[in-house]
Amino acid sequence: MKLFTLVIAAALPAIEAFVPAATTHQMHSQSTALDAVSSRRSVLTNIAAFAPIVATTASANAIETYLTEPTEEFKESERQRMEFRKKQLELKGEFVKVLARLTTESKTEAE
Repeated sequence: MKLFTLVIAAALPAIEAFVPAATTHQMHSQSTALDAVSSRRSVLTNIAAFAPIVATTASANAIETYLTEPTEEFKESERQRMEFRKKQLELKGEFVKVLARLTTESKTEAE
């Protein structure tokens, strides 16, 4: 994310080339149009220069953060998840029994 911000900050001054300048003089507008074209080219050149750096840095960071074994926090979280799942299945089993009794066996509310 920091690298992306750096790339945007580097290209920001050249982005002004994409905003047309409101001028009244024909000569001045022609020179700004030529400046804009050259500035656009410099933006593309800058982007092309930074693209390989961004790609290699992003892939290097991804490789560094890959874990070969689960962390202790993850193991604890999985243990808690399994406990919760077991409790939920027990409650579901009880609910299914009550629901079956209510739908098939009882005819009145008292039963």
